[in-house]
Order: sequence, then C-alpha cells, then structure tokens
Amino acid sequence: MDHHDEDIDEKTLSALLLRKLGGMPNNHLPVLTLADIVNQTPKATHFPHIPADLQLAYFLANRAAINRCRNRYHVLAIKDAAEQSLTLTRAIFFYRLDPLHQFARYHDSARWNTAIFVALVSAPTSTNPYTAYHLPPAGRRFGLAYLNAVIETHNEPSVFTRREAFVQLWKESAYDFFHVERPSQQKFLRNQMRRLKRAWEQELDEARRQMGSGRYARRVGPLVGALFPGRADQATGVSIAAPQVGPPGVDGGGSAKWRGPVEKDRNELLRALRVPLEDETGQGFIEDHRARMMEYSTVVSIPAALDAVKNSSPRDMLTTLLALY
Repeated sequence: MDHHDEDIDEKTLSALLLRKLGGMPNNHLPVLTLADIVNQTPKATHFPHIPADLQLAYFLANRAAINRCRNRYHVLAIKDAAEQSLTLTRAIFFYRLDPLHQFARYHDSARWNTAIFVALVSAPTSTNPYTAYHLPPAGRRFGLAYLNAVIETHNEPSVFTRREAFVQLWKESAYDFFHVERPSQQKFLRNQMRRLKRAWEQELDEARRQMGSGRYARRVGPLVGALFPGRADQATGVSIAAPQVGPPGVDGGGSAKWRGPVEKDRNELLRALRVPLEDETGQGFIEDHRARMMEYSTVVSIPAALDAVKNSSPRDMLTTLLALY
C-alpha cells in the first residue's frame, strides 16, 4: 500500500470507527481514535465496566448485526434467542445502545422504568389477581432483579453478577420494560420526575439528619443516583463514566503506526473494525419486530404503573428500600 492509499484507508477507517462507536451515552467509553485501534492501546483493549467476552473487538465486529435489530421505536434488544443471541443482547445492554434496555439513569425511559419499579415494589399491592394493581410474585421478582442490576451498575461497575442474571431473566421472562409512547403519559412522567426530585432531596436531607452521616453514607448514599435522584452531596456511589486509563490528560493513542500485512492481520481490533457497517435503518423489520414486542407484557398495566408513581412517597419508598437493601 503506497502512502496515498494508506491516507485514504486511514480516513475511511476513522470514519467507520466513529460510526461504530455512535449511539451510546457520552462518557460510556473513553475517547478512542484510530491510533488506539492500530496500536492496541490499553484504553482500547480493556474496558473494566464491560464483560470480558464483550470487549471492543466483539463490539466492533458485531455492530452491524446490532444495528439490523433496530426499529422505529429505537428498540434493539430482542427476547427471542432465535432472532438474537444472548451474547448480542448482553452487548446491547452493557454498551447502553438501547434507551429502554439498559441499567443507567441516562435516558428518560430508563429513569421512568426505575421510578416505576421502585414505586411498585414499595406500594401496597392487591392480592386479587383480577385487579389492575395486582403485582404478581414473578413480576415483583422481575422488578427487584432489575433494581439490583441498576444498583450494581452505579456502585460496582466492574462486577457483572446481577446484570448478567437480569439479562438472562429478561431473555426468558414474559415481562418487559414499560414502553411509554403516548405524549400525554410522557408529559405526566416528566412532571412526576420533577416532583419526586424535589421530594427526594428533602427526604434525603431528613434521613441524613436522623441517621447520622456515617450510617446514611453506608445505607442510603449508594442508592442515590441509582434508584432515585438526589444532589451530588447526598450520594456516595461511584461514577459510571468510563474509567480513564493512563495518566490524566495524556492521549495514549499517539499516531497510527501502520505495520506490515502480517502484523495487521494479528490485530484483532483492526480486523473487527474492518467488518463493514452497512447503512441499516431497520426499515422492513419494523412491523414484524413491533408485533413481537406485543407478545410480552409489563408487570402491571401502564395506567396502573403511572398511578403507582403518582401516589409514591419518598419516605415510604426509602423505608421499603432500606428493608430490601
């Protein structure tokens, strides 16, 4: 390859890398350049908050397969193992590509689902299975498993036990997350999130006053920013931003030092990056995938879930959560 072809190839690969790393929240991964791929720098070869078999080489090689799952609702995760392997589903969850199917409080849909499940597991539930407010035992287990996964994400990002368990449960369960589509319901939830944010901040100040700073930091602090909102001074969990590798402020990538064909072939990251990423919009897959989504149910109806959020009290929810955790 002469120098001119090499420059064209670098530009093409840099653009491809940018596209393949798109669609996830800022700071979920460290900033990566083509030089990091070519030189296989530490920040490209190991993400502490991603399982070992889902590291960057797997993600780059399979980004096209992930994109083909997308529909107009921006849903990527599919329960049916015949349509999407467990490994691919895990990658979607851990790389936070699907606003609905993930464990961090970044997208509205994730915050809404966390608030709904916290409200549901904290509220008195009807034992009559024919009422809208009955939370089946399996539904409660599903909700608690999800909340456990959220706590792990925010407090133990390099431990994957509870998240792996939830993805497996989600894959096999008849339950799914709450997909709130109606503008009126979305507006309602946004208003409730504002109400709850103020109420949680007041309740957390009172809890710290009553419990003392030490006990509060151990019991309550790790839940702030994970299961419910609060000010930065009210939280004691760890950040879920991508860990930095190497000295702060130093770009370990350097320049893309191209080597001979044999060495390039041995570069797993470069091989994975070269896997084509077609312009895939998911059109033609929309109706079929939407029909499959309808085969699964939520633990309660959406109106019942919204009522649970409306009637939720931070004091009651905190009492329940402290008993659980």
